Amino acid sequence: MSQQETAALDRVRSLRGVIESCAARDEEATQLAEEVTDALTDAGIFALVSPRELGGEEAHPDIMIDVIRELSYYDGSTGWYAGAVMTGGTVSGAYLGDKAVDKIFRSGAMKLCAGQAAPNGRAVREGDGYRISGRYAFGSGTPTASFCVGGYLIYEGDQLKLDDNGKPIHLIGIAPREHVKFHGNWNVMGLRATGSYDFEVCEHCPPRGPFHQRRGPQGAARRQPLQNRLHVDPLPASRQLVDRRRPARARRMARHRQGQEAPRGLRP
Repeated sequence: MSQQETAALDRVRSLRGVIESCAARDEEATQLAEEVTDALTDAGIFALVSPRELGGEEAHPDIMIDVIRELSYYDGSTGWYAGAVMTGGTVSGAYLGDKAVDKIFRSGAMKLCAGQAAPNGRAVREGDGYRISGRYAFGSGTPTASFCVGGYLIYEGDQLKLDDNGKPIHLIGIAPREHVKFHGNWNVMGLRATGSYDFEVCEHCPPRGPFHQRRGPQGAARRQPLQNRLHVDPLPASRQLVDRRRPARARRMARHRQGQEAPRGLRP
């Protein structure tokens, strides 16, 4: 284990108390408590994999996955939420244009980015920029995001613009929170505290900078190697449940061996 990974996991473990103490309340509120998101921010977790030159740690994706696993052991929603916000900040820092990067990362404290990159939005060419709008589902992490990430297809008027291969052109863009409407409709059975609401980007015309075309990085190398997909297994939250039940199971088996109780599967 590298020194960077050890330090990151130590910081995460120092947050276990506040995360577990808020977990049940967060599930009812359908988003993480402010004390949890503040603790994650102060510990540098959200900036863990953002570019180093922008104030992040530029950690390897393997470290990110280990951090998410540890957080998920304490509370599944916290792990999911942190993964969404870390990814949003990383993609924004590595791929967006300089104007957007300056606004997000170089204007004091780093702003949080989260959202949904599915191409549900429209980007209509307007001058040297675009007018964007769209509605998205599963916006994990957006309750605390200052900027919302969205996927957009380019239109010229009402006509979908195609590339040289006849395929739609997919942009990733960001919109400031004040141009976003949240629908508060995250009514689910599990991972309720992820706050994965539908959100809607009202018509907004950002400067040309806050966009990235999906084909590759915009601009020169700011930038750490990124994997296209980061798969994080769901087992840590399940492992916590097993660990919590293990003492009770051990007591039942002890009583069974003493003839005081039948195993659960043999009860009448």
